[in-house]
Amino acid sequence: LAAFLLAAAAYVCWQAAHILFPQNVYETALPITISDTIEADGVLLFDETCISGSGNLGYLVSDGERVSAGTAVAELYTDANKAVLRQQLTQLTSQIDLLQRSQNTAATQLDGLLKERSGALYDLLDALDTAQYSDVDESTDAYLLALWITTGDTAGFADQIALLAQQAQTVQAQLGNPTQIAAPTTGYFVRAASSGRLNAGAADILAQSPEQLKAYLDSDPEMPLDGCVGKLVAGFSWQYAGACSAKQAEKLLGADGKPLRTAVEISFPGQSDAALRATVSEVTIDAEKDVARFVLQCNSINGDVLCLNHAHARISTGESTGLRVPAAAV
Repeated sequence: LAAFLLAAAAYVCWQAAHILFPQNVYETALPITISDTIEADGVLLFDETCISGSGNLGYLVSDGERVSAGTAVAELYTDANKAVLRQQLTQLTSQIDLLQRSQNTAATQLDGLLKERSGALYDLLDALDTAQYSDVDESTDAYLLALWITTGDTAGFADQIALLAQQAQTVQAQLGNPTQIAAPTTGYFVRAASSGRLNAGAADILAQSPEQLKAYLDSDPEMPLDGCVGKLVAGFSWQYAGACSAKQAEKLLGADGKPLRTAVEISFPGQSDAALRATVSEVTIDAEKDVARFVLQCNSINGDVLCLNHAHARISTGESTGLRVPAAAV
């Protein structure tokens, strides 16, 4: 009996030791995707043309909108009250257009319209959450359009449209025919209040050494568009000339020491979070002074990027997917 009790006690102690002092150490490993990024400072180089004009201005097109040569982009008013009238007229015209679109859309597929309404609401909330306020108006219109159709309110808008049209005619009469400023060429328009320009030409910037480019970026090279209504950017191709440390610049080089042949992604945190594909055209490294310059070529554009001149960029050269575990557990 003593031997049996001793064996049972030994077994219990052995099990307790394994529980309290396990031979295997466990760590929680979660799947994760990590981007190999470069933080850089640089300037965006566009093929741009300034549109001369000054005074009490009212804009007829929004930032990033593509216009043809001869299209009126702004109006010159004799007093500031005219600008208020133009804003009222624009709002009335937008409301009339939205109401007319709602009446011309049939609610034949209720399930689809309900999904559109939910999608429009989510888009509106996302735009507010990410501070992309330029998309708020479009998302709001889409949500109201889907809401009116699904609730059957479109039938009662005829009187409201007529009233808004009468108000628009009254405002138009008060506004008169102010002097219009037309776009000299075809391109993407950017208002003077939304952007600026660099105090050096693209050719001069691209000819700078890594140290010279770093000093140029530190000198605050952006200046306002004084005496201009705005600027026109021709085409959708642009360049980003940036400076970073020598170690980070090595990520832009392939195994052969030449610029990467694969595409990279560039974004501007806090200003334009949309990642745009680009290619590396130049990389020059000054290892002794721990500074490097590079040039990216991008063939896609949006309204937020068009407003930038001197901006910090985040460049992603690739992604790695795997399990994330503490280094001590490897």
